Amino acid sequence: MPSQEIPIGTIRDRLTELLADWGGDVSVLLQELETKRAQLEELEANSADQSAQVETLNKRIEAQNSLLETLHSEADQTVTLRGQLHSKDVELEKTKSEIESKHELIGALRRTASGVGQLKGDSQAKDKKIARLTREKEQAVQHAAELTEEFKILTASTLTGIDTTAELEAVRAELDARKSLIESLRGDAERAQALEDQLEQKRFVISTLETSIDRHASTISELQQSVATWKGQYTAFIASDPAAKPVSAAALPELTDEALQAEESAEDVSGSLKDPTAPINMRKPLQAAQQTAREKK
Repeated sequence: MPSQEIPIGTIRDRLTELLADWGGDVSVLLQELETKRAQLEELEANSADQSAQVETLNKRIEAQNSLLETLHSEADQTVTLRGQLHSKDVELEKTKSEIESKHELIGALRRTASGVGQLKGDSQAKDKKIARLTREKEQAVQHAAELTEEFKILTASTLTGIDTTAELEAVRAELDARKSLIESLRGDAERAQALEDQLEQKRFVISTLETSIDRHASTISELQQSVATWKGQYTAFIASDPAAKPVSAAALPELTDEALQAEESAEDVSGSLKDPTAPINMRKPLQAAQQTAREKK
């Protein structure tokens, strides 16, 4: 088969068309490439913005985490502060109880001191009474000795010189009266001795109370200083802790003179002695017996 020859013009036209098509395709490809490059640059810019946003978000997350840690720490501190506040409330109640007990102890010591003063007054009165009874005892002993001598004389004279029954009865009556007087004087002496024993006991009690007061004199001062210290600590606690509920001054016990006087009047520390029986005077019965004997003679 014979070969057909293609004209050069046709080939040239065909190549020209192909080149034109290729140029158009290349132009389209270049435009697409520029578009892709612009999109890539835009994506890179967006990626940079997103990275900045991510960094900002990470910083915000870190700040939020730090805030949460701070809040947790503050919550723990709040629990601790509540526990400390409760312990301080317990300590405050304990302090108030100690102040009340110390006030009661001070009141008891003051009442004891007042009782010692009353016992001293009673002791002085009893000393005077004992001195008077001692004098009366000495006089009674002397009078008893005189009556004993008279009794011996009367007994001797009765055995030798009395003949009548009436005189004998009078002498017996006089002797009985003198015996009663001697017994009364002996009773007075025994009562005086009992009073001396009671006075000695009172003196021992006074000495013991004075020793106790001397021993507790420094204790009273220390208790007062301790009360002042506790009150100062309570005031400092209220000033340093605004969340604490302040207690009014009326809640703390105070020691007043009126309260002490009321307590002292309610209790009587010193005891009292019974009044001794008055001595029996037998002089009048003796004189009446002697008068009867003389009338019968």
